[in-house]
Amino acid sequence: MSHGRASFLGLFVTKLEESGIAWCCLRNHQEFFEDSRSDVDLMVLPEDRRLFERILSKAARDSGTRLLQKADYLNRSLTYLTPAGEWVRIDYETEIRWGIFPVLSAREVLCRRIRAKNLWIANPMDESIVLWVAALFRNHLSERYRSRLVELVSEASKNPLWNGILQRTFGGVGALLPTWQSLLTSPTQLAWDWLDFKLALWTQPLLHPLKAMATWKYFFLDLKRLGIRLLRPPGLLIYLDSAAWQKSDSIEFLWLLDPIFPMAKSLRIESRSNQGTLYRVRHRLRAFRSLFKGGAVLICSSSSGILPERFKTLWLRSLNPGQWDGASRQSGGMLRISERSAPKACFDLLTKLISAEPAVRKGSTALFCVLLGLDGSGKTTLARALATMAPSELGVFRYHHFLPRNRGVPEFPWPQQLSAAKKSSPTKGPANVLLSLLRLVRNTLRASWACWGWRGCLRETGAVVVVDRYLYNYLLDPASVSYSGPSSLARLALRWAPRPDLIFVLETSPRLLAGRKGELSAQEMEIQSHRLKEMPLFARKIVSLDGSLPPELLAGQCLEEISRLNVSS
Repeated sequence: MSHGRASFLGLFVTKLEESGIAWCCLRNHQEFFEDSRSDVDLMVLPEDRRLFERILSKAARDSGTRLLQKADYLNRSLTYLTPAGEWVRIDYETEIRWGIFPVLSAREVLCRRIRAKNLWIANPMDESIVLWVAALFRNHLSERYRSRLVELVSEASKNPLWNGILQRTFGGVGALLPTWQSLLTSPTQLAWDWLDFKLALWTQPLLHPLKAMATWKYFFLDLKRLGIRLLRPPGLLIYLDSAAWQKSDSIEFLWLLDPIFPMAKSLRIESRSNQGTLYRVRHRLRAFRSLFKGGAVLICSSSSGILPERFKTLWLRSLNPGQWDGASRQSGGMLRISERSAPKACFDLLTKLISAEPAVRKGSTALFCVLLGLDGSGKTTLARALATMAPSELGVFRYHHFLPRNRGVPEFPWPQQLSAAKKSSPTKGPANVLLSLLRLVRNTLRASWACWGWRGCLRETGAVVVVDRYLYNYLLDPASVSYSGPSSLARLALRWAPRPDLIFVLETSPRLLAGRKGELSAQEMEIQSHRLKEMPLFARKIVSLDGSLPPELLAGQCLEEISRLNVSS
């Protein structure tokens, strides 16, 4: 049996029936189980929303279906990807309205629902109104809607209540609607103006006190929802870094994303070497508009920071032919995939990254971990393995090089990133010593701000923060941070700065270090190895690791320790 759309929706409908909540399919019930390009439009009572979503989540979990996108428009929209690779977009509503103007309540629709095989569907009278309102949003009536409305008019006209419902909904226009609807596909169809419908919906609240109260309620609810969408638009921002990426690849990639982030709302931005202020402002506004409408913004540039951190953001990089690495700002997770087709590889990366939403871990602050070891011991490789293997139960994963920072452009342990040139030891002159001390104080304050500041990464609830070396670099390799002051002050700074929960010490033999990077001479290896053994480590727990083991095995050991500490917190 294929674990596709039919299997997922069949299980979902079964669980809905078992729960006993009232629901119905508003339109397109003929394609409910089969047509992967058709949305599923449902209606539930407002008080059943939470139970409805719990049932939906359980059906997705039991069928192996992944949630890719959740967004609030006038309705609630959830997009899933089944194990068979089929899309399922489920939109559910708790009322039918046009803008802030009420049309039909959920209770009205559900009281008149009818049974069609194993589905509850909207009454033909209500489905007609739903299709007219949907067309009113677009000021356009598609051929599919025309045909369906003509089919519905013959069924709805049998009900004596239809004319009364239409007149309560559309006023005077409602009396003409059956005639218009019956002639939609006729060569002699009657002409009407969409303004007739709009005027009818504008004036109805003036005639019905309950509708007037509902209009004001929807007005304030929409203001609240607008603020949320302005702060966190439902779209997706993608930074793509690849010299081999072509314009045709971008079009194919955006078409693959169309079921989640519609192509009509998406945007592609090319990088330019000389970007003037006007160019940047224009593209920021265009990108924000696309994200606000729920589209994807593809920025074909290695630069970052076009838009603030609150947007859902992914980074996609190709460093080797046929190999792609991806990273997610929201989860901090990383993935690698190899594909011949660049758009298909990026699409697979994207669906895996955005579906891996981290759980909110219990606890008020982040778990702070430090990786210690000599150059070439595999700290960056281990951090990348942790970012790839970290389960969502641990929460968000954050990686920082040298210091934990306030939230901004995130850091990722990308493969094959260029190492900085080896710095020579600074001279011991008074000026250099003073500058070293000032930098030490500044970096200690930055580390403290990451813990105590209102946007500090160490205050992020439900996160695991991994830092490469931290302030211990002042004792292990002072030349790399241009420090020429006394080591006693560096120890004092470590006592005063935020202390890690876990320190992972990678112990590696000099022969293995020389074969990996060869950045350190034999004398430097001996000196740093001695410093590492004698270094005071301030942490809740210190774990020694064998740096000669595969990074996946080491990452598994680290995650076990992190999980154990998380449970005991």
